[in-house]
Formats: sequence, C-alpha cells, structure tokens
Amino acid sequence: LNNIAVALRNDGNLQDAEPLQFEALAMVVKAYGPDDLVTACVYSATGALLKLQGDVAQALIYFNQALVIRERKLGVDDKLTQLVRARLCEMLH
Repeated sequence: LNNIAVALRNDGNLQDAEPLQFEALAMVVKAYGPDDLVTACVYSATGALLKLQGDVAQALIYFNQALVIRERKLGVDDKLTQLVRARLCEMLH
C-alpha cells in the first residue's frame, strides 16, 4: 500500500496518495510496532507526501520520528539516517 501511495505521489497525484499513505502507516505501526525500521520508512514517505502538499509542520513531525527510529536502530552514521537528517535540515532552512 505504501508503494502505491509513493507511486501516486511521484506521479503528482497527491490527493489520491494521501489516504493510502496514512492507511499504510496505520497498518505498518500495527504490524511492526512504532519503533521498527519498516515503520521508519513509512514515516519518511508520509513526511515526503506532506512536504509536497505544503504542510511542512506535519512533515517535520514524521521525518523526525523516522530519524529517531533510524538513529536508535542503525546509528547516526548510517546512510539512510543521514538522508532523513538531511531532509529535516533542508526543511528547517
């Protein structure tokens, strides 16, 4: 479901992507828990969608949650952790 939402987002179909993205997030949190790397990926995808929709404040929340999980699970030097941190920095500047 997340992959479909991301594909729709990448095609510019943000309106159709949004409900699928949030449904995917709810499913992943239920299946894997709120502190899993799979959940972190979906948090990042949700943040990316919200950023594209212009909701920077909400996007920051989701990117930050993804960063917290990645730092705890993978460490601060991991490439994916650094990517999420870079997205957060871009949005803050």
